Amino acid sequence: MRAGIDEGRIYGGGPAGYQAKAWRKFSEMSSGALVAELASPNTWRRETAARLLLERQDTSVAPLLKEMVAACHLGRKTGQGFYSYGK
Repeated sequence: MRAGIDEGRIYGGGPAGYQAKAWRKFSEMSSGALVAELASPNTWRRETAARLLLERQDTSVAPLLKEMVAACHLGRKTGQGFYSYGK
């Protein structure tokens, strides 16, 4: 059970000169940028953007949301929810 305990682990390694991509904090993104994230293929990014938009209650993005719903860039359920938010 304790075999190798003195050898340690290396996390976050990469090739020499490798720089990890710096991610923007969603909490610091503008509402317009969050609307753009709703079209992301990454589920976590879509859901986080949706949650933050609802928390902010920023009605200025309603036209953008309506446009996305009309252009079918959002899933049906997400689109319906945001369409009603924008009314």
